[in-house]
Amino acid sequence: MNMFAVVILLACGSESPSESTNDDPSTTPVDSATPASDDSTMTAVDTGPPTDSVRDTATIPPCDPLPPGTLHDQVLMHAGKERIYTLHVPEGLDCHAPVLVDLHGAYGGPDPEKAYVLDEALAAADDLGFVLLRPRGLPLQRYGQQWYYWNVANELAENADFLDALAQTVASDGPRWVMGYSSGADLTGWMLSRHRGWDAYGLVAGASWSTHTWEAFGGDGPPLYTAMGSRDDLASHDTMLAELDDAEHPRDQRFIDTGAGGHRLDRIHYERAIPWFRDGSRPVRAPTSPGWTSTPVSDAPLLAIDPTSVEGSLRLADAVGNIWVDGAAIARGNGPINAVCGDLAAGFGLLRPLPSGGALPIGAIGYAYAHHLACTDGEALAVGADVYTSADGGLSWEVAERGSAAYGEWYGVAVTAETAAAVGQYNRIAVRRVDGAETSWHDTVITPFQERWLYGVAIDPVADPATGQQTVWAVGEDGWVGRSLDDDRFVEVTRLGDLPLYAVAAHDGRVAVAGHDGGVWVSDDGETFSAYPIDTGAVTALSFADGELLATGSDGAVWRRPL
Repeated sequence: MNMFAVVILLACGSESPSESTNDDPSTTPVDSATPASDDSTMTAVDTGPPTDSVRDTATIPPCDPLPPGTLHDQVLMHAGKERIYTLHVPEGLDCHAPVLVDLHGAYGGPDPEKAYVLDEALAAADDLGFVLLRPRGLPLQRYGQQWYYWNVANELAENADFLDALAQTVASDGPRWVMGYSSGADLTGWMLSRHRGWDAYGLVAGASWSTHTWEAFGGDGPPLYTAMGSRDDLASHDTMLAELDDAEHPRDQRFIDTGAGGHRLDRIHYERAIPWFRDGSRPVRAPTSPGWTSTPVSDAPLLAIDPTSVEGSLRLADAVGNIWVDGAAIARGNGPINAVCGDLAAGFGLLRPLPSGGALPIGAIGYAYAHHLACTDGEALAVGADVYTSADGGLSWEVAERGSAAYGEWYGVAVTAETAAAVGQYNRIAVRRVDGAETSWHDTVITPFQERWLYGVAIDPVADPATGQQTVWAVGEDGWVGRSLDDDRFVEVTRLGDLPLYAVAAHDGRVAVAGHDGGVWVSDDGETFSAYPIDTGAVTALSFADGELLATGSDGAVWRRPL
């Protein structure tokens, strides 16, 4: 490995930064281009389980504190280039503090290292006690403007060498962790495949893993945290997980944080990755509530329940493209299937299951990806970059509701003969009501405008006696649950925890919602919710059927609870 000389920018006992931030880009560059010998002082990889790599604090000698503060637009000269980064040192850390190098996603604007939930990353560093380094990727002219990436093929090694040098600018002998989002996750995965010597790796919503050639781990390997939602429109990371198996990376060193979200970096990724990196800690889930029974179906997470399934013939879909009927896989798709309805399934395009057991692509929609779909007699609706409608069983599609760059993508859709609704990024909800011969869509953006993404939507088929309309329910990030009023304004009904909710079902005034870490809640009056958790990674689909509540999730089982 080509290592670099250690450059100390924060020396123990030196003066603190005079200001909490520094946006002056003229900071004197530091040159890191001098090769070091193989006797690098970089912390060696601990190849045992995370719980075995915890430091015995009783044997660690005390050392001077690190000067706290936040410095933007710092410059490190590397390979003849000025590499920009942000540095944040929380109060109370010393020179044994862990260091996280946190890589942004592809970004088409200035200061990419300050984008993508930087405030949340800074807060996580303060709360969890680590030094944060947020470097800037290399520029690339694309789409008529300058973008910043980490995963351009001929720059992977250069970027990885830069990160080695950057981590050593912090005067700490603590563990070095690297975590990336999207384009940054691609580089992090490449570094893991090449055994670059970091103490832990985090990959959130990566794009493409197929270009990696993995060096064998031989049954040992560093801790790995991965998170990719099934509604992510770039890729499934099943390929990477299979490659890790082939390379003999130990499964007990992986925290696979499953969910049904989109291409998203959020505060929870820091809150869950850092304890795993530090000592192997995972979130403590509630035990399964009494009353649930389960039936195993798939080795992969189950993501969808077909609401049109006929009695005694339950149709399901999973995270690796299988469609299941009565416990048997009848079709194979490409990547996760988030919704199935009759002969149609959504996830990485639309699929029509065939009696032969194959799957016929009907045509990609959105960004070559369909996140979700719903159907009723005579119409199917699918969502991706737009809301699409089909009147011929999915053979042809047209735009029903135009999306926009300002609002982003749609993630969930529901439809009855009288009402249709779609939800998506940035608190966006669109509703269509049938009023006589008139049918029209209108957007409802919940105020105040927020970054919250909405994932699940359901329509109660029984009209509310007070309004004479079918009530639309929606769920999303931060445990948010909302419902429509008579004028289709949406109000927050409650917050159920602070983790994402993915699924909602409604019937005759009863509502059920579910999400991350197996959370399930049911309300008989639409106001007060009772918890009925399932001990699984995420519950991603719900349905009321035959006096039962059905749920599916990360363990690949169908869960049933009598109402």
